[in-house]
Amino acid sequence: MGPVYPPKPESADWSQFTPMPTAWEDFDPKWKSKVKEPEAFDNDKIKLKDWWIDMEQYISSNKQLLMTSSQKVETAFSYIRGSKVKSWKESFYRKYYNRNQLWWSISWERFQWELFNKFDDPDRKKKAFRAMQALSMKLGQSTDYFTDLETLCEEAEFDMDNSYILELIEKNVPQDVFLPTYMSFAQAKDENGQPRPIPTDYPTWKNSIEHTDHYLFRINESMKSHQNTSNKSSQRHPATNNTNSTNIITPQQRMARMEIPCRNCGNKKKDWAD
Repeated sequence: MGPVYPPKPESADWSQFTPMPTAWEDFDPKWKSKVKEPEAFDNDKIKLKDWWIDMEQYISSNKQLLMTSSQKVETAFSYIRGSKVKSWKESFYRKYYNRNQLWWSISWERFQWELFNKFDDPDRKKKAFRAMQALSMKLGQSTDYFTDLETLCEEAEFDMDNSYILELIEKNVPQDVFLPTYMSFAQAKDENGQPRPIPTDYPTWKNSIEHTDHYLFRINESMKSHQNTSNKSSQRHPATNNTNSTNIITPQQRMARMEIPCRNCGNKKKDWAD
């Protein structure tokens, strides 16, 4: 029988749980653990509960060497390997490992909870799928959006080439970004001047949306900077005469006014962006 599902610690702070190391004088240089090293956990052939029992025994048998939470986490983390845990492992490393101090900033108790919450939750796939549906993108954050989307798809064991992924992208990517991307595909022609088919693969849409998003984000930031500079200048030199302001059309507004063909039927409609 495996260990009881661990309760969530009130804090992830390693300093609240890390015991003080034992005196160095008590360390026996000839001491050697008699417990066999655990196998690597890959979330495939080995179940988490079985692996965790072996890992706890191994950690306990090496308590003279593994005295802090950081040392315990580092040891256990090194035994987590494989394609099915790669995405989580990279995300966990970025979140909790302090590369400046070479220290894990998470308690041993919280590390255990994170593992069980991730790999021993019977509803994990359903939760990941619902999170994938609700995931939305903000302007300038396309890289983070697609990273999270791919992670959730992997957790839900959902094929990234499924057409439903493109439906989610169309729904959850801001229209200011999606419409220009779509138009670049809809208006593309081959060497004979014939319309190219709109791509149906995820990588192509991802790359194009990221390119459009980064471009529009730079434009918006530039316009904000210019507007702030103009406002400061106006405050220093207030205008004496009223002048007619010129309406400036942004790239997003320009795209919204275009007739955009439907991705499915090819008919054009002006209210696509509404």
